[in-house]
Amino acid sequence: MSGALPSRQAPDQARPRSAAVRAGVTRLASAPGDARGAVFTAPHVVAHMLDAVGYTEDRDLTACRILEPSFGDGAFLAEIARRLVSSARRHHGSHALAERLAGRVRGVEVSARCAEQAKERLREVLGGHCRPAEAEEIISGWLTQDDFLLADLGGCFTQVVGNPPYVRYDSVDPDLMDEYKARFPRTMRGRVDLYVPFFEKTLGHLAADGVHSFICSDRWMKNGYGGGLRELIDESFHLVQFSDARHISPFVNAAAAYTAITVIRRRAPGSGAPVTRGVRLALRGASLEQAGQWQAVRHLGAKRRGEPFVIATPEEMAVLRRLETFPVLEDAGCKVRIGVASGCDAVYILQGRRDDVEADRLLPLAMAADVQGAKVADSDRWLVNPYDAAGNLVDLGDYPKLNAYFERHGQQLRARHVARKKPEHWYKTIDKVSPGITGARKLLIPDMKGRAAAAIDDGRFYPHHNLYFMTSDGDGWPLEALRFIILSDVTNFFISHYSTPVAGGCLRFQAVCLRRLRLPPWHSLQESRKAEILSAIRACGTDCREKADAVASLAYGLSKTERKTISGRVG
Repeated sequence: MSGALPSRQAPDQARPRSAAVRAGVTRLASAPGDARGAVFTAPHVVAHMLDAVGYTEDRDLTACRILEPSFGDGAFLAEIARRLVSSARRHHGSHALAERLAGRVRGVEVSARCAEQAKERLREVLGGHCRPAEAEEIISGWLTQDDFLLADLGGCFTQVVGNPPYVRYDSVDPDLMDEYKARFPRTMRGRVDLYVPFFEKTLGHLAADGVHSFICSDRWMKNGYGGGLRELIDESFHLVQFSDARHISPFVNAAAAYTAITVIRRRAPGSGAPVTRGVRLALRGASLEQAGQWQAVRHLGAKRRGEPFVIATPEEMAVLRRLETFPVLEDAGCKVRIGVASGCDAVYILQGRRDDVEADRLLPLAMAADVQGAKVADSDRWLVNPYDAAGNLVDLGDYPKLNAYFERHGQQLRARHVARKKPEHWYKTIDKVSPGITGARKLLIPDMKGRAAAAIDDGRFYPHHNLYFMTSDGDGWPLEALRFIILSDVTNFFISHYSTPVAGGCLRFQAVCLRRLRLPPWHSLQESRKAEILSAIRACGTDCREKADAVASLAYGLSKTERKTISGRVG
């Protein structure tokens, strides 16, 4: 980074704030911490992240300008101030110290209470080096109490560091959400969580060769709503380092989110994308130490927009690249779909068949818990189906029992978002029910598992939305063989790279991830290879995972080294 302060002005979108937006900011400023997504960063993580962006006191930090976009009670700011003062005195002595500190830090925080706490921490740091009036003037110039996403930042920064708020889409004030979407259309796609536009705005204010580090949820790297952010990073930035922080207790207060520390550098125009590296962090006492090998990070978005960022060792990456020469699952003759989301399971799902709803309005239902080994357990659950065979909502006048049943729950059903959108269709499920799915032979796959599970349904059940299901074309993979592929380490290897782990370390076997699986078309295999696969399945019955790996090895032509790499990743 150059020695001079960055002068290029980043384009803040100057939009007047409506009365509704101003009121929304006022409400947010006085909201409790959990409503604002306030989770404070532990001191050892603060120190690590400042080191990672090069904000170290051996450098002349008076030549830098650093941004903290959601400073909370001042954990980052206090350490920033301490380092800045130490650096200024080391490189310039005590002469004109207040002048050298002015304007070198920018912090924004929406909470008035937290802003006052941060100011007090800064007074403690600066008090021994500046006169009280000078310290107050410096702090006043550094800090702003406002909604960061709406604030004018006034220029670019050599470093950005922080812990943006983790607030889910549904928890954001609707007026503020509309305003955020208008300001940040690049990343505010779908039901995006609030930390994502914090990335967009802060990256937009990063100076040439500037460095950015956030600790926050890692979901943006894989989930659909992070596609716009991944595209933005691929175009103009370089993901320097990814650190898995989920095992290191990075916050002062407990937080359930799966977190990562990312370090991102603005890329010079025409410089290309350098090799990206990442490392897992481990906690040793009160300090962070590197553990494990350096890992390569591949930006799939650079080739296929919106694809996940994949993090792997070089050996794993080589195997993944080789497997990705095969067609994606649906190009290999297999289709993936999700079961029905009702919008009110308490009404639409019955435990035991009942006579207060017409018999032809009930479909036997399978849920994730019913997938037990190779079998689908008969749990005697039934889906109340408001659709006819053509996929149209039935006329409740033709079904007096169904009508009476729905009316008993009318207040609950009409209060749903899906019902408010179309009041005349107040009794519809979120997803359309296609009764023909019940009779189809299909492979049922639970959404969340430590490793893949799958069972064949011979046409008895309708799947619930916590199940995904696969069907195969007439000349495609036999479901028995496809099931063994899904159970194998190869599928778990794919999913571990393509999905974000959730509670308990489980993987998400969502449709978006399953559709990224690679598989050689059944018709492309030699007849002798098909016979080997089918023979291996018959020899072990239905629940032999070792044979599943053998089947996958035959299908993909895995070498001994590739098998070892895959099993090492899956564990």
